[in-house]
Amino acid sequence: MSFYSEEMDETDEKSLIWALSKVLSKMSDTDLSKNEKLFLFSLGFSLYPFFNGNKISFDIDYLSSKTTAYIYLINSTKDNINYLIEIYDILGEKIAIGNILKALAEKRIKTFDYTKDALKIFYKEYLTEGEKAHVISLLNDVAKNLLSNSRTIDNIRKNIEELVKFFNLMCDMTDEMFRYDEKIASALISINKYAQKKAFFNSLIDVINQLQSTKFKTPERRLEFIQNINDILTKESEDFREALAKTIIK
Repeated sequence: MSFYSEEMDETDEKSLIWALSKVLSKMSDTDLSKNEKLFLFSLGFSLYPFFNGNKISFDIDYLSSKTTAYIYLINSTKDNINYLIEIYDILGEKIAIGNILKALAEKRIKTFDYTKDALKIFYKEYLTEGEKAHVISLLNDVAKNLLSNSRTIDNIRKNIEELVKFFNLMCDMTDEMFRYDEKIASALISINKYAQKKAFFNSLIDVINQLQSTKFKTPERRLEFIQNINDILTKESEDFREALAKTIIK
């Protein structure tokens, strides 16, 4: 997939497409089931516009000079489109235009997106429980690539905002099943180097507590995210537990 946003700096490695491609480029056919491959490769094709405000240009020459992950997706453009088409074939009547229009007219659904909504149906109804769990594990690997080395509280806030954005979107795509696992806790602890660990975790607690519900799809989603992050960090870090305890005491 050869997408490039005009808003993306040459050194920017924060886009979902970069994070996803870095994971998928390391996967072999034996690492993924057919359903997992269809979902993940179609995910990369369909969600890049969402993360870049639909401002997309195609610049293969530009991207060809960049990371091997980008080159991998450039060479997979046709395959990515075919994966999504194959999902359409599998879903068949479930997403037939006549049925969708009828559902809209009867107000059983408010909108229908032929990329995101089709993938949501495919994940929910066609992946086995094992495949769903494996996909969520791989998406945690993707989320790790969205994190940066943090030197200031602004970097910490940026990391959390990236995780919020990804959490919102992946919960939607995986029938509310997506949660961060211990890999994210380890990444937050090891990748972020803000002063000393206690200073980092104190700042991290502040950022989490300051999150506004407007960043989330629903207030419930906000609570789910905060609980998820708290759970995995509390399990992995004594410094985080100490910082959290001080917050509770206040």
